[in-house]
Amino acid sequence: MIGPHYWLVFAVATIFGANMGDFLSQYLGLGTVLGMPILAVALLVALLLERLDNRSDSKIWYWAAIVLIPIASTNLGDFAVAHGYSRRGLLVGLAILLVVTHFGGRSEAEHMLAMRLLTRPGQQARPLTDASYWVGMIVASTIGALISDFCTHTLKLGPIESAFILLGLLAASFGLHYLPNASRWLVHWLTIVLIRGAGTAIADVLVNDPRVHIGLLASTAAAGLATLVLLKLWPPERPLRRAPLPR
Repeated sequence: MIGPHYWLVFAVATIFGANMGDFLSQYLGLGTVLGMPILAVALLVALLLERLDNRSDSKIWYWAAIVLIPIASTNLGDFAVAHGYSRRGLLVGLAILLVVTHFGGRSEAEHMLAMRLLTRPGQQARPLTDASYWVGMIVASTIGALISDFCTHTLKLGPIESAFILLGLLAASFGLHYLPNASRWLVHWLTIVLIRGAGTAIADVLVNDPRVHIGLLASTAAAGLATLVLLKLWPPERPLRRAPLPR
């Protein structure tokens, strides 16, 4: 499966993205509505450059998109909730959309290749990054943010309790990776959702919980620096990126 280094960078980048969303809203005053078109343009640029950059060792645009997606998806979730949609209804609808995106957006050959990349060994293994992958990433990220908010606000568990619960579920999802009969795509996206949810809850703990409360600026800077350090220490093995589709 995808190596532990990938998941570690993904988790830290998710926390960084969640912090950046609050930073843009609170310190730059962009808010939910004004920030969405700016984030949409930034994300489209990152995805376009990720698609056009064919260097075998390039990873900057992939991870730039991974950081931008939590910011954008948090805004999407907050915007929907603010306009009267329930978190339960949104979670159900987005879960259906994620399934439809996965099965409807790729050919059989692309599905086979994507699953092969999910199960190949190596620290740098990454899923196939086509349009349906990125749509799925946005949807899964939005689900994760809504789950965190659902635990914290709807169930009134609080950030630290929500973080512990979501981290426990995340640990269980990693265990599913080792089951021989588990659906690889289902386990993969479940892990994405739970990392996003746990990352959002941890970001809230770092910023808002009075027992921790290191502040938004310090939390954002620390998560951003940690993401850069982990990428710099990325294992030197040959990256597993795009490959020709099987004929």
